[in-house]
Amino acid sequence: MWGSLHTNEALANFQQYLSSANFSHKLRGSIKYIRAKYKAIWEMRGKGKSITEWLAPIKKGSKKLRNLMSGRGSRQYRNFTFERIKPIHSLWEKMGIVPSEGILACSMLVWNIKEADTDFRQFAFRWYQGMIHGNTVISHFGDVDRKCTFCKIKKIEELVISLGRDPDHDERALAFLTIPDENRPHIFWECPTVMVTVTFVLDKLWGIQVPEKKTFLMGKVGQNMELSSIFQLVNLFIRYKIWNYKLAGILPKPGMIVHETERFISEIFKKPDLRGQQPLLRQLALGPV
Repeated sequence: MWGSLHTNEALANFQQYLSSANFSHKLRGSIKYIRAKYKAIWEMRGKGKSITEWLAPIKKGSKKLRNLMSGRGSRQYRNFTFERIKPIHSLWEKMGIVPSEGILACSMLVWNIKEADTDFRQFAFRWYQGMIHGNTVISHFGDVDRKCTFCKIKKIEELVISLGRDPDHDERALAFLTIPDENRPHIFWECPTVMVTVTFVLDKLWGIQVPEKKTFLMGKVGQNMELSSIFQLVNLFIRYKIWNYKLAGILPKPGMIVHETERFISEIFKKPDLRGQQPLLRQLALGPV
């Protein structure tokens, strides 16, 4: 016996469904769909090669094998540029700087500088990934004023001098209306406080009295890629120190930044393979753009 009456009834219904035209139609449709979808693959199975057969003519460990596995020589590899990487393109587009492929390639070596501490490494990574944002962006995600931190501090100092007392809430709000937003171009270059700080630091380090925007923010190509990367790293270190003052909510101290940057440079050039190259870094900083 098949079992209970309920089981027999269910089995009879299932057998009736299998013999129905509806099931036959669905089955034929499914088979037709699968054949159409995988027909090309099935037809190529006899013509294609397995991975073992594909790699058999190539000697293992050879440069040809490495190029093949990495994609070098392919159309996509030949057409690759760092500028096409979306975070990099977005970063320099918003900074208003036309990227240079040679400089961008040098910036990829920044991660090899072991003298940088963890916090600075994190800042460097976030900078080149376009993840460093001022209050303008952060204000969309929390109770943060979108206005420039340094400009607000300077404005309050001016109000205290003009009023002879601390300004109240309404006086501050009215004064802050003319303060620009704290976007990336402003907090790292356009802010008057930042510009004064950068000018002072670069003058003390290299004797540069008129900083050039692209050179400071992006860099320049020197005699070799490592020296170019160090130049970018030094400028990035200056921006990192200014950023820390911004996070602390106080005005930058240019003299302190100069001292810390000089110490950072001396630590870098203690590396055996870099000893004696510090004058070359100075030459690169003072050289043509």
